[in-house]
Amino acid sequence: MNIIKLKRLTILACCASYALLFFYAAASKTIEYSEFRLQIGQSPILSAYATLISYAIPIIEILIGC
Repeated sequence: MNIIKLKRLTILACCASYALLFFYAAASKTIEYSEFRLQIGQSPILSAYATLISYAIPIIEILIGC
């Protein structure tokens, strides 16, 4: 019984850490928005869509974190 509880607790901790990682990444990109957008704009492939991508990525990361 203790092993089952330990497994569940470990899985829960991993899931919570994973969610926090995505929330942190989204918050970081949102706080440093201008720098993030500039970095996306420097990519030759993504530069045409820099504004759209710079809004979409943090939103997607928040949705994944939920």
